[in-house]
Amino acid sequence: MEYSLFSRNLRYYRKYNGLTQNQLGLLSRLGQVSIANYEAGRRFPNEKNLSVLAKVLNIEVSTFFTDRNIDIQQNNLSAFSIDGFIKVLIHETIDSCFEYIVSWKESLKYSLQKTYNNILISTLREVGNRWEKNELLIAEEHIISEKIRSLIILLSNKERSLKLTPVRKDLVWLGFAAPGEQHYLVLLMFAEIARNNGWEVFFVGKDIPVHDLIKALMVYKPKVVFVSIQMEELQEKLTNYLNEIDFKLKNKPLIYVGGRGCHTEYAKTVNCVDGFIKTFNQGCKILINVEEKL
Repeated sequence: MEYSLFSRNLRYYRKYNGLTQNQLGLLSRLGQVSIANYEAGRRFPNEKNLSVLAKVLNIEVSTFFTDRNIDIQQNNLSAFSIDGFIKVLIHETIDSCFEYIVSWKESLKYSLQKTYNNILISTLREVGNRWEKNELLIAEEHIISEKIRSLIILLSNKERSLKLTPVRKDLVWLGFAAPGEQHYLVLLMFAEIARNNGWEVFFVGKDIPVHDLIKALMVYKPKVVFVSIQMEELQEKLTNYLNEIDFKLKNKPLIYVGGRGCHTEYAKTVNCVDGFIKTFNQGCKILINVEEKL
């Protein structure tokens, strides 16, 4: 029983610190194989190695043998370390990052939407804060962003392979970022949520000329358009785009704008859109509402 409790607590506090078995093995100098054997209950560390593990995990040795009824599902995101996840994103391969986040998704019993919102968006927010404080190198920020982009798609593909939701031809979603925008990862999450819900998705991304965008809207005839703006200095350009779309299209789709660059004062100046997205969950709710009406 004591060995089983130790194994369970070791796995919990390793994940709480955002470490893979390999990382804990390196930090403790015990090796990944030993950590795997400890967690599987195949071996038990001696007193010296117990102290080393406790020191690396910042806990007392006695904590390994305390029955706290540890359950990651009950502890929810408080057990998930964003700091640890950022370290994994910087130092590990994309395969290891994917394995890491899938493990947490399954442990927390998160839906795709909740994984995006509670883990990936929270991580992006923290990365942005650290970058603004010069606590991250530009290269590190780029590495993290690129890996999160890959994770968004990998998680969606895994989900879709399990659900096999048929595509509805009457549900067409199109998304684009404000002209000059460089960040659009949350918009990509919306695209993948829509795709998993049976929408036909056209993600045109960033820097698309307005005349090409209007042609795309005419050809694909989306029911809903999501627009992302993160930088306030792009507000005027985006307004010009939206006004041009409003003027040129006879049958205009529902258009929703969201992002950090879309604050309340800006929203008051734009009259040619149907609404503004303040949270990720709100955007997902908009999709559901449209689905239910059709």
